[in-house]
Amino acid sequence: MNIISKSLAQLAQEVPGITAVFSQFGLSYCWNGSQTLKQAIENTGLKKNDVLKAIAQLTVTPDRMNDWKKMDNNELITHLTDRYHHVHRVQLEELFRLASRVESVHHEHLKCPIGLANHLKHFFIELEKHMLNEETVLFPQLMQDPLSVTSDHIVAMRQEHELCLEAINKIDKITEGVITPKGACNTWTALYLGLSTFKDDLASHIQLENEILYRGKIS
Repeated sequence: MNIISKSLAQLAQEVPGITAVFSQFGLSYCWNGSQTLKQAIENTGLKKNDVLKAIAQLTVTPDRMNDWKKMDNNELITHLTDRYHHVHRVQLEELFRLASRVESVHHEHLKCPIGLANHLKHFFIELEKHMLNEETVLFPQLMQDPLSVTSDHIVAMRQEHELCLEAINKIDKITEGVITPKGACNTWTALYLGLSTFKDDLASHIQLENEILYRGKIS
């Protein structure tokens, strides 16, 4: 994709998470969304390579589940932490910012996702607790002494995964299936694009842990 020649508005609607980069570099995709990325960079005096590097870091590839079945715990856990834990933290921070903006500006719109920002805030808190528990307790055990991991801990993690899926269902309810309303602004469109990507990522994350990392560890 030749992103440099696309407008900021178009990129905001097509590239999940790119609004965070725009915010980082002070690029307005709402009021000046018709500018191409190249024009916006030149008009603000930014270094093109810095902006493109930040955008490139957003690019991730989907998992191939069969490949990970052949990996040891260390490789899989490193992947889970880098590809999902760190990514979710960035995703939810930006989604909260976008949701807050949409609710503030469009609160009178019939399709406005009222309550979404608050839900994302609490979801982030609970997901962060879950991920920290894995990163500081369970993952180190699985890497250093897998036999020391109890089935109770695995059951607890899987139960928390179920709570994550319930939180996703609430997002679907608030947003009416994450369907962007006709005529939605760039911020609203970017929000729903980001939500869809986050949902897919979280589902893959949970599947990878439940079906590969934690499989066979419940007695």
